[in-house]
Amino acid sequence: MEKARRDAGMDDEEEDEEMEEDKEEDEDEEEGQEDEDVDMENDGTPVKVKKEKKEKKPRKSQLNIAAIEAEQSTLDPQAIVTLRLTKKYYTDALRFINQIETAIPTLCQLLVSTNKSEVLESMRFFRTAYEYDIASAEQGIKTMLHLIWTKDNNTISTEEGMDTRSIRGNLIDVYRSLYFDVVPDLTPKQQVNRIAKNMIERTYGATLAELTSLEELLRTMMADGGVHPDVINKLWQVYSELNTIERN
Repeated sequence: MEKARRDAGMDDEEEDEEMEEDKEEDEDEEEGQEDEDVDMENDGTPVKVKKEKKEKKPRKSQLNIAAIEAEQSTLDPQAIVTLRLTKKYYTDALRFINQIETAIPTLCQLLVSTNKSEVLESMRFFRTAYEYDIASAEQGIKTMLHLIWTKDNNTISTEEGMDTRSIRGNLIDVYRSLYFDVVPDLTPKQQVNRIAKNMIERTYGATLAELTSLEELLRTMMADGGVHPDVINKLWQVYSELNTIERN
């Protein structure tokens, strides 16, 4: 019996040893697989690895609200009101400029309207817009140049009273005030050069129809004595030279 028990004990020990050996072999195989995965990654072979999805954490605000409120508490309340009003002023100004730019194509169409009052008001608008350096006003200034061929002697009533000038008269007045009137703090020679330069610049990028209308405008102004002889002499001097005229 004891021998049988010893034999049985030996068998149990052998089975335990076999189980431990199998477990070690399994662990070796797993380590070998991990080594193979690492080697494959080092060789550049793509290996699909299942990763557990991590829950996204809520993004933290980069603004320190407490610091901002602390800084605002140290500011002068009157200064804050002034800054808010300044911001509102500039916002309204930008909105107004955008509305002016949007309305310019419509005002260009009113320049050729059959209603004289609409034409005169559009001319007055483009004159003011050009003086305030609105870029799109140049389009209206060129468009109204063709009004030099208009023949009208009728008077109309405006908000400022009776307007006895014709459309041609208003056109000449607009061009005279923008390009021919003298500017303070300039010498007579500088005045002549400035006016001659303005007349030359009217020809830049002009179409044949615009050049013809400009010629008729200058002829009418010269007949009325609106162009100084020194300006004419300066133009002859510029165009008689072979040098190219520089553009700004």
